Amino acid sequence: MKKINKKMKWLKKTCDDCPSQWEGELEDGKFIYIRYRGGTLGYGVGKTIDKAVDNYKIEEIIGDKYDGTLSTEKMLNKLGLVELLKGLMKISIVIPSYNQSQYLNSAISSALDQTVKAHEIIIVDDGSTDNSLEIAKSYDGVKVISQVNKGLPSARNTGIMNATGDYLLFLDSDDMLLENAIKRITEVAEKTNADIISPSLKCFGLAQDEIILMENPTIEDFKVANRVGYCSAIKREALLEIGGYSPRMIFGYEDLALWYDLLSRGKKLVTIQEVLWLYRVKEKSMIHDAQAHHQELMAQIAKDFPQIFPKVVEMKTPLPK
Repeated sequence: MKKINKKMKWLKKTCDDCPSQWEGELEDGKFIYIRYRGGTLGYGVGKTIDKAVDNYKIEEIIGDKYDGTLSTEKMLNKLGLVELLKGLMKISIVIPSYNQSQYLNSAISSALDQTVKAHEIIIVDDGSTDNSLEIAKSYDGVKVISQVNKGLPSARNTGIMNATGDYLLFLDSDDMLLENAIKRITEVAEKTNADIISPSLKCFGLAQDEIILMENPTIEDFKVANRVGYCSAIKREALLEIGGYSPRMIFGYEDLALWYDLLSRGKKLVTIQEVLWLYRVKEKSMIHDAQAHHQELMAQIAKDFPQIFPKVVEMKTPLPK
């Protein structure tokens, strides 16, 4: 069987119901379609995924029928790709959802329409009373978890406990990712091995501001103001180490508390000076509730991190969400 002697940029199952059907991108920019079905293994390569599918050819007869005995590793090994697969970065997208049915479709679509596909997309419905749960369940290729209403930190923590990716990228149900978000974050992750990767953002809706993040802020920078947005990719192992988001941040600033927790433990943060996600500005949102409880929330942070804040300090309002 002719083997593929090129490195992979990414490789992804085409759907949960097709466990031996894959698509990916090679280092030369061409796409590959791999299929193991009916006891046959083959692939096609082309300038687009559609062309790769059109160029599909059976390369080897393995058995009389597909019985699930050929593991993914063995299948890719026959193509010369197994060692490369082990090093592929896996990014899970976690979307907490609570009564945002008018925006949820846009958020999910933006997660699905990535040029480099996410390892998985997990939607955590936090006890919505509108039809958000039904909307989430209408999509193929996403995992939906429903829980009683516990608040945003709990919903994100549920996503953490159910995700299997190397990094978790959080996206609120009224915001959107640009189509190259996973691609750029993966590139930065592979280059820097950072624990936190935070892309720049652009507001839309009632505001049109573009927020380009400062380069690689330190914990000292966070004493002045929040320097990154909640929509960041964070290593799953780092999140598990600290127990996820603090349930004490009832009214908001849960992301700010998370940054203090991670950075105080020496975790590495890298920012991307490129807009990769869109933050929706509305008349009423969770950030307004948080701002109304600003002093109370900052007092809780000072209490939780006395090594950083020996006393409650004045601080600029954190970035959106």
